[in-house]
Amino acid sequence: MSFEQGGRDVVLPKQQYLTTHKTQLIMIQLKQCFISLIFAFCSFNSISQVSIKATKLTNIDANFLYIGVDNVLKVEGFANLPVQLISKKSSVKQISDNEFIVHVSSLGMDTITVLKSGKEIFNKVFEVSRITDPVARIGKSKSNGATVAEILIDPTLNVFLPNCYIFSPFTVSNFSGTFISQNGNSVTTFSSTTNKFSNDQIKIIEKLKSGDKIHIDKIVVGGPDSIQRMMQIPLTVNIQ
Repeated sequence: MSFEQGGRDVVLPKQQYLTTHKTQLIMIQLKQCFISLIFAFCSFNSISQVSIKATKLTNIDANFLYIGVDNVLKVEGFANLPVQLISKKSSVKQISDNEFIVHVSSLGMDTITVLKSGKEIFNKVFEVSRITDPVARIGKSKSNGATVAEILIDPTLNVFLPNCYIFSPFTVSNFSGTFISQNGNSVTTFSSTTNKFSNDQIKIIEKLKSGDKIHIDKIVVGGPDSIQRMMQIPLTVNIQ
């Protein structure tokens, strides 16, 4: 076998030519293998970082879906958009290349799967739950005790959801109750058509003393599922 070098043909021995040719083939194969490994690693790394975020919950990594509301899920960590989202038991509506609204109707578990060109790239199991009943508190307090000064800072009736990740809070539509003196000799009833104490009610609150109580037994709240609820647990605030 020969090749040209400096204008002259150089003849290689047959064995040397075969060795050189074999080495070149091995190098080509190694290069192709290396490229394939890089491609496979990048693909695996891309898929391994895929996640589904519940963007409207107080904890976006929580694996909960709630009945009666728009559960907004966002696919993150996958650059090759758009993607699809399917469910075994829920309805799914796509609102962008990687965002979806999921509606659920029955309790239990549901598997949400991410697809690209019909191929599964990720799935996540969610628990379908109901929105818990709200708990009422005056102002920003999280307990049943408050001073008059604390109440006057924010003389409103508010609610929060125990053991629930729903971000959109409930709001009080109306409430009624009684102001009760420590010895029980003075009882004044009141009602409000909003979530705020009226000016006349605030004047009564300003005169309350330690040991007096504000008992609120009829509280109507509206939530993100558009249902008006009469709260089952009354609120009694002990004046400190």
